[in-house]
Amino acid sequence: MKKFSALLLTAVLLFSLSACDNYAGEADKNSTPAPQSTPSDIQTDNNNPSAPTPSSPSISEAKITRDRAIEIALEKAKLQKADIRDLEAELDYEKGILVWEVDFDYQNLDYSYDINADTGAVILEEIEKDDK
Repeated sequence: MKKFSALLLTAVLLFSLSACDNYAGEADKNSTPAPQSTPSDIQTDNNNPSAPTPSSPSISEAKITRDRAIEIALEKAKLQKADIRDLEAELDYEKGILVWEVDFDYQNLDYSYDINADTGAVILEEIEKDDK
């Protein structure tokens, strides 16, 4: 009797698993594949790495220019552009606010600033020791 119960339980489990697998396969056959981006769908500016990507906010939305955001970050850090390396600045949303994210390195420190793209106010300042 125990062998029969074990055999019956095994058969039920196998049937259940195969039914789940068939259901998943049917869903895959009937589902519409996600559209794939082609190179012509994505417009990038290879000469300007800080240019917005298709999912980035538009520079025209910002009242503060990229150059002004960099100036503000450098003023806050009390540094000159000639003294820093690995400068990056990109437009993004942080908690619903349009900001310029300005990052650069000086000596063994990493500097990161979020500058409000409408007012020029420094929203975030982070200075961390570079682990490199």
